[in-house]
Amino acid sequence: MYLAMILVPLVLALERLMFVTGMNPIQAILHLDEHPFGMDAVVFTFIQAILSATLTLMLGLPIAWWLGRYEWKRVGIIRAALTLPFVTPTVVAAMGFLALIKEGGLLDSIGIDLRNETGVIGSFSSMIGIEHAGHIIALLLAHAWFNLALVIRFVEPKISTLPPRYEDAFRMLPVGHSRLKCLTQFWWPMLRTSILSAFVFTFIFSFTSFALVRWLAPDMWTLEALMAVEGGAAGIPGYRVDVSVLVLGGATLQGLVLLSALALAGRWQQKQSNEIELVSENFARKYIGKPTTVPRIGVFVATVYALTPLFLMILSSVRIRNRTSESYRWSLDAWDYAFKGDLTYASIPEALANSLVYASGCLVVSC
Repeated sequence: MYLAMILVPLVLALERLMFVTGMNPIQAILHLDEHPFGMDAVVFTFIQAILSATLTLMLGLPIAWWLGRYEWKRVGIIRAALTLPFVTPTVVAAMGFLALIKEGGLLDSIGIDLRNETGVIGSFSSMIGIEHAGHIIALLLAHAWFNLALVIRFVEPKISTLPPRYEDAFRMLPVGHSRLKCLTQFWWPMLRTSILSAFVFTFIFSFTSFALVRWLAPDMWTLEALMAVEGGAAGIPGYRVDVSVLVLGGATLQGLVLLSALALAGRWQQKQSNEIELVSENFARKYIGKPTTVPRIGVFVATVYALTPLFLMILSSVRIRNRTSESYRWSLDAWDYAFKGDLTYASIPEALANSLVYASGCLVVSC
């Protein structure tokens, strides 16, 4: 029954698109270039997903290392703060980053203009020969912000539960006196599957990104964004066949990439579960002791990075721009409007009630 619920809509959609296009899914992939933005979307989707996953690892691995390595006070609160971006609706995340990069915003005030790409960002864009480099940087930072929790959740538990005697035994070997050897021959084999799994899942979420792309890089197209915008014309016989080809080929390519990535991650996770024994977090952390200055600063900066867009979004919700001038005023009008709603938009209580009803229904069906 559950399998049928998944496969029947998928089969019906594929059958309809194949009927309209006269192609099978593989042929549709090969004809993605028939859409004006098709190949550009494919290339940008892969490039931004790889760069986003790489940047997320670069930012997340030190944080995961420090959190797992040392004994922190209120580590649960720190984890919650760093995990909060991942459970934030992507539209809310986009609004937070728009508040961060807007003209006159926090980054613009220190000379980093990612929105209008003036100053140092404009010079950098001209130097590397890439248009809208500021938008791309903003998108990569937003993806790293959103997916930082994945790296922490995959890597930090492995570090915090690794028996300290393993490292002590390695340090007694001749190669154990070298930090580089310790990193490459001890920690990398121990953390490899966790790091690669974090990379894969970050790649998946960045590969299928929609709201962040449309708001932060409006001149760029990913497959997800292009299919969402153009997809309304798909499946109609004799009308915009190129769109149906785009949706069929793009969805098939997405499916193949995601299934391959999930299969890899699943295999790594299964392998990791049988690798070594674990100890309790408290035991391993107490063995290393309290964090030093650098880890404290690093975790503090990461926490500020995680919370700043959310704080700016909340601040923007009570800062209203006057219609007749460039000035602003402080007001709760937006919140009042959101709670009351109108004939066009549901109020917050109505939207919340609908969400709870549908979530409960999905829970019942899934059980």
